Amino acid sequence: FFVSPPSLRLTGTVPQKLCVHLDGESLLMQQFGCDAILCPPGTYHPEGAASVHGGCRECKRSSSKLLGATQCENDNSFLVGDIDGDGIVSSREVLRLLFVETDGEQWGDKFKPWFNLRVNQCDLAGVTCVGTEIAKIDLTEAALCTDGQGGGGDPDNCP
Repeated sequence: FFVSPPSLRLTGTVPQKLCVHLDGESLLMQQFGCDAILCPPGTYHPEGAASVHGGCRECKRSSSKLLGATQCENDNSFLVGDIDGDGIVSSREVLRLLFVETDGEQWGDKFKPWFNLRVNQCDLAGVTCVGTEIAKIDLTEAALCTDGQGGGGDPDNCP
């Protein structure tokens, strides 16, 4: 489900029934709920809705009542990969970004938790920690594919 926010001037809220109906349809809906459809009033995202690159961010100085804002007045501090909006891309968020940007859904079932930030980084397949810090990332068991041009490869052609 995708709405093109910049061309719309919607106010109010995204109907909860729509969010509940679509929950489970995608990892984005599971993680961000209604924000994956349109950012609520007083928040923004460069795409107008939460994406794999982050959630909607609060506008510090905005009284806008519009849904799906793509920017805020005097506030363009969106950081790609900063899912929780704290202004820092944590090591856990970096792992999630690696998963997203390299088509991690094709890596294999044991790697699917990489998308879910509620899973501790030290509990992820292929990650070895010393204490709570990442010491090693081993993706030799992941089905990493490429088309040779920097794009994702056909999963059927993965080794």
